[in-house]
Amino acid sequence: MARITIAYALEFAEQNFPKAPEKLAEFLKIEVWRSPLNCDGWCLQTSNHSIIRINSNAPEVRQRFTLAHELGHLIFGIPTVVGESMLELQSSTNEEEKMVNSFAAKILLPQKIAKTYIPEIPITSAVIKRIAKKAKVSELFVARRLASLAPNLGLKDGLVIFYKNSNFEWQWSKTVWMNPKFAQELLAECLRVNPNPARVRREEQNDVVVASILENPYSDTITIFLQIVQEEVGLKKLNEEVM
Repeated sequence: MARITIAYALEFAEQNFPKAPEKLAEFLKIEVWRSPLNCDGWCLQTSNHSIIRINSNAPEVRQRFTLAHELGHLIFGIPTVVGESMLELQSSTNEEEKMVNSFAAKILLPQKIAKTYIPEIPITSAVIKRIAKKAKVSELFVARRLASLAPNLGLKDGLVIFYKNSNFEWQWSKTVWMNPKFAQELLAECLRVNPNPARVRREEQNDVVVASILENPYSDTITIFLQIVQEEVGLKKLNEEVM
């Protein structure tokens, strides 16, 4: 495998969006093999060549995250984790896995690219869906990526909440934590006003919690993209809201 700096890889990703992982693997002369596997994928590096194996039975967006993730392992020189699912890898608390996940997120959806697809704040579910389609990634991935970029996007904070069978399962954020009881109440409000975002005003903090819902009827799961914004921003009516 050819050597490359992280800075150059990120610049390469901006220039080759949305096909950065595929183009980067080609540029680095990494063999990518797709076939049925009992896991999402893994990588192997020898003195002569590097190989990334990807489960061909997985959805395309999942395969693309796996490719970006395994590229991170090879570029950083971190041994791959075999047997864990994409969701397990994304939620890992292992510092090396977090570093690889961060790299994968940056090459799949560079910050500069993400900002060009956000017409206004707060961010609606319709915007997240459009970004996911353009970047060829899952809506959950986009929600997590935007939450991680919250301050850079004009948000006070960002959080992703995941529900299974309408019950709170887990939440993810770099900086904020939400009470699970409130998260359950928020889901009910989101479902009530969907497709418009739900708003909860917090007078003491002079801000507004704005939550947009992303449904996945095929797996009985729901993702909420939660953002905290200044009151004057959070209460304004958005151009895409349904009358």
